[in-house]
Amino acid sequence: MPETLVKLMRPARKMKQRLLDSPGRASRLANRDWDAASKAFAASPYTPGRSAKHLLLAAPGINNIGDEAMLEAFLRATNFNATVVVGPDATYDFHRYPPSVQVERMPGIFIGTSKERITALRRFAALALKSASVSIVGADIIDGGYHARSAAGTWALAAASAQAGIDTRVLGFSWKPNVAAPVQFNALRAAEAGVKLLVRDPDSFDRITADGISAELVADTVFTLPRPEESTGLRPRRVLFNVSGLIRSRLDLIPDYVRVITSLQESGYEIHILPHVDNPTSSDIIASKELLERLPSTDAVTAHATLVAPMAVKQLADTASFVVTGRMHLAVLALSMSTPAIVLATQGKVSGLMQMFDMPEMCIEPKTGCAEEILDRVRQIEAGGDALRGRIESRLSQVTSLAHRNFRGIGSAERRAEDLRS
Repeated sequence: MPETLVKLMRPARKMKQRLLDSPGRASRLANRDWDAASKAFAASPYTPGRSAKHLLLAAPGINNIGDEAMLEAFLRATNFNATVVVGPDATYDFHRYPPSVQVERMPGIFIGTSKERITALRRFAALALKSASVSIVGADIIDGGYHARSAAGTWALAAASAQAGIDTRVLGFSWKPNVAAPVQFNALRAAEAGVKLLVRDPDSFDRITADGISAELVADTVFTLPRPEESTGLRPRRVLFNVSGLIRSRLDLIPDYVRVITSLQESGYEIHILPHVDNPTSSDIIASKELLERLPSTDAVTAHATLVAPMAVKQLADTASFVVTGRMHLAVLALSMSTPAIVLATQGKVSGLMQMFDMPEMCIEPKTGCAEEILDRVRQIEAGGDALRGRIESRLSQVTSLAHRNFRGIGSAERRAEDLRS
């Protein structure tokens, strides 16, 4: 889609989303989903041990490296013995995985017509009733920050699965301030039905428990991805810089980015502009091109024209002095390599992540004029040197352990299934 057309369509899309996501409409559709999901799961009894395959409802996954990383974390945790449900437009690179990974594309699993939605719920229930467990990628979508009606409906689906006796969990998710009432209500019903609610940062945990919903504190599933081959230990003066298309759709920070990158160039840094998402509503690639056009000099600037796979991002992060990003999962991949990250906050999901590493000051609110704040954090990182990396490393083990809790019990479910078949 042409870049100018994408920009012109943004206001219309925002207006349409506000109308579709009104509390009354979200509540009505969530109740419809609740009834349909309950009927679908009641259509056939669940027999534990019938299968060793694990079922995952993945994130939308439309040209999104964070979504790719969460999918890969789950597949590795289940030894690639999984069925993955995705929407019709998902762009996951399933060719990277073994044939044991089964893919089911379902129109209506997130948003669609009433007929598409009910058909998707029935198809999902049929798969779930033949699976060892059901997992749902919660991330920053299950709290309704993007689509309240879709989030409320997904909570209904999770509750129906748990009520059928299936080990059901919502993996590593954020909980923003002021979650819409229909989403809160269905999340509470899901928790009471036995769904494991796995919250990925302490701020989100405090918010959801304040809303009266029981949950467990974990960490983002992406922290479970293995480290790539050890590097030589040499770290050139290199910075990974992300320009979030989501932030750009709300706020023009390009002048601030120009100032930051110019200052970094003057200090001798090599800049890698690294996109993380390229979907029609928030393309980092389009936003990065806009930045490049406005830079007075592109000396020592490498702009990645396509998205880079999660493990390759980890390798790049391992060679960087630090990261500046508007995308949280780029920060996660960097921190998992003990590389400091300066993160522009969105959806209330970043502050808790940085708190886990005792670096709350590295979370910056995106606002016009934030260049000086970013450069101040750069100076802090430069002054901290190896001690700062050591601080990240000292907390990384605990954070990684918390991340593995997302998958606790899934392996034992697989072993129980094998025992019952033998």
